[in-house]
Order: sequence, then C-alpha cells, then structure tokens
Amino acid sequence: MNRKKVMNLIFAIMAMVMLTACKNQNQKQSSSKTVTTTRRSKSNSSKKKSSNRSKKVVQSSSSVKKNSSETTTMNFEQIKQGDYSGLQGTWTELAHKTGKTFVKGGTDTLSVFNESMVNGSTKVQKQTLTDTDGEHALVFKTKDNILTAGLSDENVAVNWTVKFYPKGTTSQYQTNDNVGKNSQNLIVIWTSNNSYTEVFAQTSTKVPVVKAKTVKTGLNLSQISKNNFSSLVGTWKNNHDGKTIVVTNKIMNAPADSNVAWSKGAVLSGAEHNGYPDVITAGKITNGYIQGGIGTFHAKVLGSSFDPLTIIPKNVKLSNSDDSDYTRDRLILGGGQGGTGTQAYYKQ
Repeated sequence: MNRKKVMNLIFAIMAMVMLTACKNQNQKQSSSKTVTTTRRSKSNSSKKKSSNRSKKVVQSSSSVKKNSSETTTMNFEQIKQGDYSGLQGTWTELAHKTGKTFVKGGTDTLSVFNESMVNGSTKVQKQTLTDTDGEHALVFKTKDNILTAGLSDENVAVNWTVKFYPKGTTSQYQTNDNVGKNSQNLIVIWTSNNSYTEVFAQTSTKVPVVKAKTVKTGLNLSQISKNNFSSLVGTWKNNHDGKTIVVTNKIMNAPADSNVAWSKGAVLSGAEHNGYPDVITAGKITNGYIQGGIGTFHAKVLGSSFDPLTIIPKNVKLSNSDDSDYTRDRLILGGGQGGTGTQAYYKQ
C-alpha cells in the first residue's frame, strides 16, 4: 500500500514537471513572437522614416532645380547658337549715351525675332552682325553671368559689342528709380563710332504681332556704295524748312557725254532739266558715311551739275559740331558746309 502511494506520488510530481515545462515553452514562444513583431514594427517604422527622408530630399532637389530654372531668364546656349527666340517680346530704350554721359529714355527700337535682332540699320542674324560696312562674324564670351557678343575681327572701321544682362546681374543700368540690380533683362549695344551706347530693357515677354509692311529698314551703305539705292527709296524731309527729297526706285545710267565721275544715280521725283531728272549718286564709305552728290547728268548745265550730299546713317556724327539728330538716318545737303542741323533731311 505504501509502495502504491509512493508510485502515485512520483507520477503526480512528473506530471507537474511536464506541465510546468510546457507552460514555459509556450511563454518562450509567445515572448519570441512579441519580440519578432516589435522588431518588424521598428523595421517598418525605420523604412517609413527613410522613405519620408528620401521623398523630402527628392522634393528639395526638385525645388532647387525649379528655382534655378526660374532664375535663368536668358538662355545663353541658345543665343550662342544664333537662336534669339527666348528673347522675343517688347524691348524699350532705357537710356543712351555718347561718351560718358547717359541720357534717360530714347525713341530707338530693338526688334527681336527667332534668328535675328534688328536695331535700325544694324542687324544681328544668327552669328553675324551686319552694319553699313557689311557683314562681320561674331564671337560669344560669358563672364560674371553676362554674355558678350563681339566682332571676331576687331580691325574694322566701326567696332560693335552686344551684351546680354539677365535679371539681377548688374547695377550699372537701372530699369526703375530704385537702387539695386536690374529687375528686367537688358541688351546693351555699343559702337565705337562716337562711343555710342544704347540700353534696351525687356518690358514684356509677349511676342508683338508685327505686319511685314510696317517694318522699316535703315540705310545700307554697303549696298549704296555699290549703286544699290533700295535703302534710299522713300521721302526725306527737312524739319527746318519743310522741303522734301523723294527718292524713287528707278536708277539712271550716266549718258556718254556726261562729264561727271559717277556712272549711276537714284532718280528723284520732281524737277527735270531738258529731260534729265535729278539723281543721287554715291561713292566710297569713309568714316561710317558716304560723300555722294545730288544733281543731274545733263552735260549742258552751267557750272557744276552736282552739289555735295552726305549719306549718313543713324548713330554716326559728321563731325563734333554735327547738330543734326544723329539718332536717325539722314541726308545732309551741301555736305554740311552750310550747317548740319538746318540742312539735314530725315527718312519719313
């Protein structure tokens, strides 16, 4: 009996030990699951934070790129390739000067097209500048966020530079009455002729609609010196006395019995001398203008049949005493001997 009790006691103790072991095993498994779940939760949280940081970096980088793009108001690479489409809009003359003194405002114009810019008789076509002396290749250089286009061959009678100033790059030219750097894009055109400078500000980026027939071209001395008088055609008026010179598109050859040096002339509308009309003749380009003549090829006219006539483009002065409006193309009767301001005829 005692033995049976002992055996029962042993079995009871073994059962309790086994139950305790199973309970501990379940607790370990439960604890392991909890730790694993916690680790996974921390891992997911870490991944989310990393993802958020990554998104913020991408957004920040994107924002920087966007801001950088917005502050680039002139595409220098396009301009260097002769593409001026990004500069189209309205350009207004801000100031001009001869020498050191700037005069605010002005009436000159700058027209910008896809592949060209036109300022009176001067034109930039792709990578070439054309003035009254002909065509000149351009070279482009960038310094301090400013692009400068200059003549590749500076050994010329009249030199030029065209500078492009994006917004906020210079305090030399003001576009308003406030101090500080320019708040508008600027194009500054300089010529060595009388050291004349014009400053144009982009007052609108809206492309103006311009009818072809309203576009006026200036004097082309290179053509005129070769007896192509097309840029002279039109009405020229003297603002002092109201008289006019009307140049037609007709050209007259000098007759065989003519004793003048010129072989051709642009026919003027109006007076005739025994069937011979008055004409304008041309010569070589000297100091940025042409000393031509106005008169008739009629050989029997008493005295000299021609008077001097200076054909002079805008921004060129005949002399330091030239008191004509040198911001405009003009014909100066008498070659300036009787005064320039009173003898100047301006294209209408």
